[in-house]
Amino acid sequence: MPDDLWSFWDSARSELADTDMEATRSPAPEHSSEMALVYHVTLTSVGGERITGWFAAPPAPPTARLAGLLFLPSYGGELDVTWATRWAERGFATLLLFTRGHGPEPYPAGADGKIVHGLDTPEDFAYRGIYLDCLRGLEFLQAQPEVHPHRVAVTGSSQGGGLALATAALAPERVAVAAAHVPLMAGLEWVLAQDSAAGPYGELLAWIAEHPDERAQAVTTLAYFDVANLAEHIECPTFVSAGGRDEICPEPSISAAFEAIRSTKSLLSEPAMGHEWLDDSASHMISWLTHYLS
Repeated sequence: MPDDLWSFWDSARSELADTDMEATRSPAPEHSSEMALVYHVTLTSVGGERITGWFAAPPAPPTARLAGLLFLPSYGGELDVTWATRWAERGFATLLLFTRGHGPEPYPAGADGKIVHGLDTPEDFAYRGIYLDCLRGLEFLQAQPEVHPHRVAVTGSSQGGGLALATAALAPERVAVAAAHVPLMAGLEWVLAQDSAAGPYGELLAWIAEHPDERAQAVTTLAYFDVANLAEHIECPTFVSAGGRDEICPEPSISAAFEAIRSTKSLLSEPAMGHEWLDDSASHMISWLTHYLS
């Protein structure tokens, strides 16, 4: 763990605080229904990056304050708006946030290359901006009139699961509960000790193999973003799931982060699960969020 880990993140959060959010929230009637009112959202994050998302909430009286849910994206592509509407139909005022690095073009406009972009310094690494985008989304969600600011959860799968844990660690006073399904960016020390890997970790190991002279600096940079190093600052009840057959986010990497969490926590280990949702893991996650936000 870097000696200046938390001063690094204090500086990053100060930069975000000094950046005007410039939020817009526009009705999206084409995606709305009797059970979920949908809005398209744009926000400004660090570096002047404009990020987008979908905000969906069930119809409620003007004085009602609902539990909020920040749903964070997986590594590739762009999640459909229905991920927001389905959670809204369960009673959550939901922000499905698209952090920088989502879209049809290579990073920084697209999904590919994020995990190796800017590894030469922690300040330039892609995930500095991505983690701060998540904090910006959390800030927006808590400010919405439909949302009870002290009943907000963070969740996601794969990269989204890692982002949920990072957000809970970097904003512990603002997150009431977290749920991370097969999280990425966890246990990176273990990942880097492997000979091969699939998915984003495979991309990372291939880059290091092609740049052996830069390995030491890459290891140093990644330590600032490994949620196994950040997780000790998580204060909320936290649910984590892992698949015994997951080759993209293997269970040992997830366990490293889970063990670092000091708050109330639960690990669901599914021996037969790969890098996908099973009905059991999804139902456990929903029950966890509902219980701690009720």
